Parts: sequence; C-alpha cells; structure tokens
Amino acid sequence: MRRKHRGFTLVEMTVALAASAMLFLAIIAMTFFTSRSLVMMSNYMDLDQKSRYAVDLIGRDIRNSSALLSYSNGSTIKSLTLTNATDQTITTITFNAADGTVITTQTGQPALTNLTECDQWNFSLYTRAPQSFTNDVSFSSTTTPSQCKMINLDWKCSRQIVGMKLNTESVQTAQIILRNQVTQ
Repeated sequence: MRRKHRGFTLVEMTVALAASAMLFLAIIAMTFFTSRSLVMMSNYMDLDQKSRYAVDLIGRDIRNSSALLSYSNGSTIKSLTLTNATDQTITTITFNAADGTVITTQTGQPALTNLTECDQWNFSLYTRAPQSFTNDVSFSSTTTPSQCKMINLDWKCSRQIVGMKLNTESVQTAQIILRNQVTQ
C-alpha cells in the first residue's frame, strides 16, 4: 500500500509568504517608530535639562547684577550687558542666531556657552514698581536700561533627528529680578 505525502500547494505557500511578509513589515515599522520615539524623548529630555541649567546660570548672573547697562535686540544678535557694582564686574549675555548659541562673558572669566541649538531667544525689560489691579499684579515695560528691575527671558531650542527638525524642542521662560539693583 502506497502512502500519499501531502505538502503545501503553490497557493498555500504564496498566502503563507504574503502573511509572513506583512507581519515582518509590521514588526519593522513598529521597531522604526518606537526607536524614533525613544530618540525624540531622549533629545527632548537632554534639551530640557540643558535649558534648565541655562536658566540657573543666566538667572544667577542677572540676580547678582546691580544694573542693566545696555541691551541690543537685533534680528541676528541680541544681548544684555549688566554690571555688578559690588564685584566691579560686567556681564554680557549674547544670543547669536546664526549659530544658535547663548554665550555669557564676564570680566575676568572665560566665555561660557549657556545654550546651543537655540532657535529663538527673546527678552523683555520691566520697571521696579509693580502695578496692582483687582486680581493681578503686573510690571510696566521699559526701554530705558536704568529703569530695568526685572528681565523676562524666553527661548526655544530644537534638535534635528535624521536630518529633520521634529518635535524635539524645549521652551523655557523665566522672569528674573535684579536683586542687587542700586536705586538712582
């Protein structure tokens, strides 16, 4: 008696290969998107950490200052020049839009790069005396350096992933008061 050996037919083999290929492509796509998401989260955390560190450094320099000497609010170069009358130091915080850096220079110290990969960096100047409203207290803006008591900073940093700017940005905002300001 002869036994029949039955194998896959061509149709069954084609269906099995197609199903396997679809499963394999789904696994590859999930792996790609998962790894990209992990890289984006890692970049965001790194940018956020660097931005928070920059807030600490820049905030310390502004808080320790006694006066704002001058500022420049150009489209490619923005800067704040402050003085500390007690220490006899001058601190300049400069944003260069061309290379995306925020650098602090201080009398007798080497230049310190606070931020890299910075797309925007803005500041606003406010006076000493706040205005009280029914439910709000606000400061009046000023353009006169000698009247400046508070500086509002905000910036946005981003990073490229695989040659494209994706959602890996970090936005920081800080309102910093000149604590050692000498009244005039």
